[in-house]
Amino acid sequence: MTNDLQNKLNKLREVSEKKPKYVVNQTHRLFHRIFVFDLNSELDPDEIVQLCKNYQKEEFREKETQSVYAWRSDYTHTNKNPMKGFEKLLSLVENKINSTDNPYTYLIDHFWFAIYNKGDNSKLHNHRVVDLACVYYASVPLNSAPLIIPSDDGDLSITPKEGTLVIMPGYCNHMVPKSEHENGERIIVAMNAVKDRLVRKF
Repeated sequence: MTNDLQNKLNKLREVSEKKPKYVVNQTHRLFHRIFVFDLNSELDPDEIVQLCKNYQKEEFREKETQSVYAWRSDYTHTNKNPMKGFEKLLSLVENKINSTDNPYTYLIDHFWFAIYNKGDNSKLHNHRVVDLACVYYASVPLNSAPLIIPSDDGDLSITPKEGTLVIMPGYCNHMVPKSEHENGERIIVAMNAVKDRLVRKF
């Protein structure tokens, strides 16, 4: 491939990344813009899988929340981060958020990871206290449950693959039905982002 053709492809990719892949219409006529990125060329998902497994074994107790019925870690604030090794992922996600046409610059405020086995699920919920909710898929076994985002126009079902990053507004309702995968674990890293109100892009 010539340099000229590669440059044109890169410019097209940059333009497409600035626009949402989906727009969903939820209750009260709230339209949510959903961005989806593939991070495989920038990060090896197996590195994140290993990090999660190591911390699951050494640092954290099994726990569930009112919305997530799976093993998950504690919330970890990025400004006092006890879980080292996730910095590259967090930086990549911030870069992807800020590559979109949102007018503000965003910062990852805190993150956590979850490990889903067969039958685990996440009830309908949102992250309304933050501006953006993000999820990175480090491991996606065959027949894993999709991410479901309800919409007045018909529910949106996103079937991720390893290396997929999904970014949505914090107010966007979403859920994960019971997973039917037999082998392996569905491992995700969830992140919440807030506006850096001191920096406005345009």
